[in-house]
Amino acid sequence: MLTMIERDEMTDNHRELAEAFLAMLNRHDPDAVDRFVAVGYVNHNRFVEDGREANRAFWAAFFTAFPDLTATMDDLVMAGDRVVGRFTYRGTHRGPLRSRRAGTAVMSTLSHILAAAALMASAVIYGTDVFCAIVQRPALARVSDGALTSVMGRVHEYGDRRLPLPGALGITAAALAAVTAAIAGDAAAAATAAAAVAAQAVWLIIYLRISAPINRALTAAAKAGYIPPDARSLQHRWDAVITARAILQAAAAAALCAALAIP
Repeated sequence: MLTMIERDEMTDNHRELAEAFLAMLNRHDPDAVDRFVAVGYVNHNRFVEDGREANRAFWAAFFTAFPDLTATMDDLVMAGDRVVGRFTYRGTHRGPLRSRRAGTAVMSTLSHILAAAALMASAVIYGTDVFCAIVQRPALARVSDGALTSVMGRVHEYGDRRLPLPGALGITAAALAAVTAAIAGDAAAAATAAAAVAAQAVWLIIYLRISAPINRALTAAAKAGYIPPDARSLQHRWDAVITARAILQAAAAAALCAALAIP
């Protein structure tokens, strides 16, 4: 092993490769990666870039974070052109490390779960608004004021009972996804989740200021069995913002998809 360690060229001997790796760990020598990591090495660790230099930088940071690190090779399995080793690391975490700590990884996973929940909840609102924009709006233009009042009054009655839950879940989960992503150090994921929250917040303002009062007026009329003289104008005002609402929900959904796509 010592003879191999002193060579400049890489070796294709499986045991020597494993022993070179072990020696690098115990000597805290990141430059030793030259002897067992190819220049074009593809790293499957999502926290380390591809290539020899990125690998060298990782180990330099690792040895700084674990200054008393020691390692042992417990098993080595060789078959054909493949070698698999099982190593045990022992050390004290005393400094920053580019790789994520366990708690940070948990927060990142939690952020993705929350973003997925927000996306599913928001999809309910998005689908409802799209239906209203491309199907309900033109259909209502062809019915009488009485039918409009009766149908839409009841639609709003049940919509206002049942849709607040997915709506609240969507914006709450998106906000928590942004917070947990920020804690995990995922700036891009935090930003995209926050963008989703912003879009949903604007949607909520439009709903509360324009749509909700109209919903209540038409629902009250439908329950009372009368046709308001301004039923058509109320619906026109409601229809005037439905496209904007659908676009805002689409933007929120796209932002949440982006947050989920960030590893």
